[in-house]
Amino acid sequence: MRKPGLFVGAVVALIGCGALAVWALATSGLFDGPVAEKLRVSSVYVAPEVDVDEAAAERIIGNRALTVAFVGPGTDLSRVCDDTGNATGGTVLVPISAGEDDYETYACDRISDEVGTSSTVEALTVRGIDEFLDEPLEALKVMTVNYDLLVKAEVVPDGARVITLSLPRYLLAAAAIGAVVFGSTIVYLGARRVGRFTAARRESRDAAHDSRRVLSAGAAALAQQIIELDGSYSRLRRRVKSSTASKKERSFVARYPTLVGDYTRLLAKLAKANESSTAALIDKVQVMNRRARNLAEIVDRTTSSNGR
Repeated sequence: MRKPGLFVGAVVALIGCGALAVWALATSGLFDGPVAEKLRVSSVYVAPEVDVDEAAAERIIGNRALTVAFVGPGTDLSRVCDDTGNATGGTVLVPISAGEDDYETYACDRISDEVGTSSTVEALTVRGIDEFLDEPLEALKVMTVNYDLLVKAEVVPDGARVITLSLPRYLLAAAAIGAVVFGSTIVYLGARRVGRFTAARRESRDAAHDSRRVLSAGAAALAQQIIELDGSYSRLRRRVKSSTASKKERSFVARYPTLVGDYTRLLAKLAKANESSTAALIDKVQVMNRRARNLAEIVDRTTSSNGR
């Protein structure tokens, strides 16, 4: 009489864990298209067929909560807006393509929940850009000026964009998938009563679990360090631009984006980690954590010297 209840409970638990895994993977960016994948960690997307200097566009936007997708003519801009909702959360997104006489845009406000405010933000952000149809970077400068005016008018909150790192959800997905595997194994073991084979298999799984736990902890610590360093990067980059930065501060500004880029590539590998790759990934995470600590030491030293 107890077996059907045990089976039903196990099935319900597995379905719940499976749903959690699907949600975590979907919202972490695993299924992102090229536009969403880029805008999740950057302010600018440039389609291959569009001639725009992406690095220059990034510099123009800076750390504003503004994201822009330069796409080719004929692209469904409303779909770009719909497909990037999770990746561009907390920003004003402007998908834009050059038409014959003016720009085609479909601005999407991801900041305000109020329809009236969103409509105002979306309309004013792209105001005046058609005068620069053949100069997309100049049009982008107009957008940033419009955005700054919205900030000054307190229509858009002041503050830098906060990039939501997807690592915690990757780890949540891994935990949920692990729960599915573990739950399935428990049901199987209870039914089949496998002896030595089961013990050996469990020992191997425990060892793999320990390695994954080390990897997860190291990756989470790395993500936290990057988040903490981001504010220092914005501050020191302004000092570099004003030619008041020290040699160490210039070194920090040069090295931090490289660390972030390496971390972004690491995320894809973490999502595909298996028993054969875990050890190598642990080594990479440890090296990147040391790099992050070195950058943090630069910040601490420069802060101390400036405080004297």
